[in-house]
Amino acid sequence: LAEKNQTLIVKTQREDQISPTPFSGSKTNTVYDASADALELSVSSGYVSATGSYTFASVLDLGHTYALDLTRYFVTRGNFENDLIDNWPDVDARTDWDGGVIDSVNAALKIRTTTDGPTAGGGSNWSNANWASYTPCANGTFSGRAFEFKTDLTSTSTDQNILVDQLGYTASLDQRTEQSVGLVASGTSGSGKALTFSNAFFTGTSSLGGGSSAYLPSIGIVAQNMASGDYYNVTAVSSTGFTVIFKNSSNTVVDRNFYWTAVGYGRRA
Repeated sequence: LAEKNQTLIVKTQREDQISPTPFSGSKTNTVYDASADALELSVSSGYVSATGSYTFASVLDLGHTYALDLTRYFVTRGNFENDLIDNWPDVDARTDWDGGVIDSVNAALKIRTTTDGPTAGGGSNWSNANWASYTPCANGTFSGRAFEFKTDLTSTSTDQNILVDQLGYTASLDQRTEQSVGLVASGTSGSGKALTFSNAFFTGTSSLGGGSSAYLPSIGIVAQNMASGDYYNVTAVSSTGFTVIFKNSSNTVVDRNFYWTAVGYGRRA
């Protein structure tokens, strides 16, 4: 995970680069062909399956609902199963020595989303989550807590297959800012002044960044009526807010006015 151009790359997933075996998700009438290093439709008795699908090995779970930017990796190519010289009925009649035209295959990358968690309805592993229908996945913004991806492969010719060389996505969240509206009084509470964001930020999960504090927002404080020796501490920064306390040179809590700014990633719905 990395930060680039004021966005946070939450995850880059490549099904074709899963180790030790690429394309290790759920397959229906599809197989991974190690010799071609690609996913393709199953072939039985020399005939290519008409349809097939592959579901990614894991669900992308953000922990809460956010608007997520997705960039896809999707590279495919067509292939004749038996377009060999030995199978040509009339070599002299052959007009194209580069191989026949492959025009009967197709592939589509799709996505579905849910705002549920993995244990919705008492289920497990997303089995009972209320998923939206699969829709085409192009580069764009999708809203949800969890995201599941699949590709559908088709062929209308029994000797034409489609090979998927690259399959995956990069998921990222935009940087955003929240700030106080006018001055805030810190008060004299010994526990400090607790501030709550209007919308929570994305700060990571156990599987995305390694924990819920991996990407905490950056907090800026601008104090107004500080006296000589005064100082402040910012503590308890989380996805939902933070605490600030002002003290004087004798370490006594004092009431001071301040503005605050928080810069982080994502807007929790």
